[in-house]
Order: sequence, then C-alpha cells, then structure tokens
Amino acid sequence: MVLFQRSALWVLPPLLGGLALMLFGPARVLGLSNLLVGGLLVVVSGWAGLHLRVRGSADENAGLAHAEAQAWLGALFANLIYLVFLAQLRTLGEAANLAQDPAVHMAAMILGMFAAIWLLLTWRLHARYADPVVEDERDRAIARKTAAFGDSALMICVAMTALVLAVVPTSESAWATPPRVALMLFNLLLLRVALRWNAAVLLYWWDRR
Repeated sequence: MVLFQRSALWVLPPLLGGLALMLFGPARVLGLSNLLVGGLLVVVSGWAGLHLRVRGSADENAGLAHAEAQAWLGALFANLIYLVFLAQLRTLGEAANLAQDPAVHMAAMILGMFAAIWLLLTWRLHARYADPVVEDERDRAIARKTAAFGDSALMICVAMTALVLAVVPTSESAWATPPRVALMLFNLLLLRVALRWNAAVLLYWWDRR
C-alpha cells in the first residue's frame, strides 16, 4: 500500500520541494522564514495526497479507514513539527532567555501554527467520513502497540538524559543551562510523538501487505 496513487503523483514535487526548501533553502523566502514557506508546501501537498487516498476508488480496499488516515496525518505533522524544531535547535540553544528571545518567539509561532493546522485537519478528516467512526480490533491493537512503543522510547531517553546529567562533573556541565535542559526535555516529547505516529503508519502498511 502506498499513500499516493498514480493519479496523485503530482503532489510529490511540491512536497519534496518543500522539504528541500526547509533543509537547504535560504533563511528568508518572499520575506518569510524558509521553514514556514517550506512547511506550508509540505502540508498542502501532503494533505492533497491524503485526501485523494481517503476518497479511494472503485476498489473498496483502495481507500483508507479513519484510524489509518489519522495515522498518516499524524505522521506528516509530527515529523514536520520535529523537523522545524531540530532546524531551530541551535538557535534556541544559544538563547540566554527563552521567554524574551525573538528567535524563540518566531520558532514557537511556527510550531504553534503547524500544531493548530494539524488539529483543524484532524477535525476535517473526521468529518470526511459520513458514517459513525468505528474502530475495529486491528485499530485498537495498533493504538496499544504504538502507545507502548512511544512511552518506552520516552522513558529510555529520559533515563539516559538523567544519567548523563548526573555523571557529568559540575566543572564540565556549564553547557547544561536551564534553557538547554528545557529544550532537551521538549525534544524528547516531540520525538515520542513522532515515533508513535511513524510506528502506526508502519504497522498499517505492514498489515495491508
């Protein structure tokens, strides 16, 4: 199973172009952040591909069930938000005060905007299904597995982070300022969300095979 049908392959160029703009483009595009412009390209093209996939075709197995479509949407936005955060991590780490730094405000605005769009499209996707949404045993099993996987990964990462902070001598821990520790913890939370939705997509893909 693939997300994009042959008739919808036209969405790949803008999607890949948006990613390239985010990763390798100039800092400003049309006066706006490259992360914002590139991210919007990814969102629009990804949503278009998902919308066409949900619509399906004459084959009743061609479309996506509600929970599976939500997994694809979650993976799209979780990875996008995490990519934006990683792209801004160095700038954020150099901020002396996260609450007052303009670069932090800009990064927070972009992350918040994509999170809001995610919520809006989640609602729109739910409304796309005319019949009441019913999860079958497969959906519940995948939800349990992915939640357990995400929680386990988060606990392991938090334990490793705590261990590193505990064993590093005080004389060598000048880098561990409160803002940087806060960014490390926020990074782990975003990583947990991304791993959870990516695992869900992989499990649905494997189930269709």
